Amino acid sequence: MKRILCLSLLACSQMAMAVEPLIQTPKDMEPTWVDEILDVFGADGEFDDSKPIDMSYLPTAYYTPEKKFGVGLLMVGLYKTEGAAPEEQPSSLVLNSFVSMNNSYGVEVENMTFFNGGKQRLLLGLELHNEASVYYGRGIADGNIDSNHHEFDEQLYSFTPRWMTQVADNYFIGVGADFTYVSADKFTRVEGDIPLPSDGILPDNFSSGLVVTSIYDSRDYRLNATKGWLFQLDAGLYQNSEYDSFAKYDLELANYIDLSSTALLSTMPGLIAWQVQGHFTSGDVPWNM
Repeated sequence: MKRILCLSLLACSQMAMAVEPLIQTPKDMEPTWVDEILDVFGADGEFDDSKPIDMSYLPTAYYTPEKKFGVGLLMVGLYKTEGAAPEEQPSSLVLNSFVSMNNSYGVEVENMTFFNGGKQRLLLGLELHNEASVYYGRGIADGNIDSNHHEFDEQLYSFTPRWMTQVADNYFIGVGADFTYVSADKFTRVEGDIPLPSDGILPDNFSSGLVVTSIYDSRDYRLNATKGWLFQLDAGLYQNSEYDSFAKYDLELANYIDLSSTALLSTMPGLIAWQVQGHFTSGDVPWNM
């Protein structure tokens, strides 16, 4: 796993108060010690739109077989652009950083800004990391063999800007770019006998691509939805530093169901969320993709 899994107790803004709850708390629910800890870091489920950006902080802990035990810090900033209506969901700045006991470290930044009443969106993504990783070879066949296990340290720098505009109700078309540089060192053959480059290392690679995206998004709040659908298809045409071309396709389908709005479960608070993702490539794909 190359991502840290975190919980963010934030949801969308629905009222025009200076400080307003992002989620409604049941009247009979008393605050717990968890709520008190989150209040200290500003993750209290409220959005103060009088601030230029309302920041919340959430410490995290994780374990993966590659990176071992680690800690991180999730920072979420919410803000409104000039002229935004009170009922609009706020723009967001999310910064996720981590460090682990085997000296893996990294930071991931995502900034989504809504313009013109949410009809236009600008998404900026930035990722930098130096982390322990595993290589199993090319393709599904090599990846399904556990003995094809090679460990290495991966250095990655990635920038992914994207502009989206609404063309129908909840439907957006977008265009963007993807610039990714990756290198590997401390490559160690643990077991197995998969083919490697003649010098025994994974070559440095820089890939740049043009990405077109199609999105249907009826979620109430993209960072922590409580209802709605997301259906997104991204198609990218790339060229790497070896002048090889390849394509990458990403598919995501997600749905969020508020149990209290369901007739049979109206007395049961909670949420059912499900998601399906697919990632596909074709052509002369570099090892890191």
